[in-house]
Amino acid sequence: MHAPFRTCLPLALLALAACSSKTDRPPVAPTAGSAPATVAVVQEAESKCTNEPRTDENDKRPRCGGQGNPLVVAKKSGYRIDISGVGTRTDGSACVVKPSIVCDIDKPFSNEFCGGTLTHTPTSDKGGTFEMHVSGNGGSFTQSGSYTLGGPAEKITATYASTKLCAHAGGRTICLPPRTISATWTKVDDCEAAQ
Repeated sequence: MHAPFRTCLPLALLALAACSSKTDRPPVAPTAGSAPATVAVVQEAESKCTNEPRTDENDKRPRCGGQGNPLVVAKKSGYRIDISGVGTRTDGSACVVKPSIVCDIDKPFSNEFCGGTLTHTPTSDKGGTFEMHVSGNGGSFTQSGSYTLGGPAEKITATYASTKLCAHAGGRTICLPPRTISATWTKVDDCEAAQ
C-alpha cells in the first residue's frame, strides 16, 4: 500500500464510522466518568428480561438471550350452561335443549334453542338480567327478569327470578305469576376446544 494511503486510512475509517447508522455501529467503550451510569442501565435492562413463557398476546416483556420462547396463549376457561330447567323441555318433544358453551360470562351472551333465544346481560360478576323469547306453532312465549350466580366457580348455580312470564297464541295473552327457577353452569377449562 502506498504511504499517502496509509496515512489517510485511519481518517477514512473514522469518517465511515461517523457516517454509518447507529444500529450498525459497534458499542463504544465507556469513559471512566460514564461507567457507573452505563452499569446501572445494563443492570436495569437485565432485570426487565425474562425466560418465562409468554402468558398471552399482550405479554411484551423482552426475553433474555434473544428471541425467547414462542408465544404461549393461556387457555381460556368458560362455562357449559344447561338451560334445560329454565322453562324449556329437554325430552318428550321434537326439540332437545342441549347445554351451550359460553367463553365470557362477563359480557352479554345468548343461548339458542328450539326456536328460542335466552339472552343474558350481566350487570356484575354475581348476575344480571335475562330475556327469553320462544316462538313456534302459531304462538310465542316471553320471559324476563334477573339472574344471580352462586356457589363454587367450578359449578355455579344460576337462579332466575322472572318478573314477566307470558304466552301469546290465537290473539290471546296469558301471563303467569313470577317464579324462580335455576340452572347449572359448569366450568370448562379450555373453552375454545369445548365449542
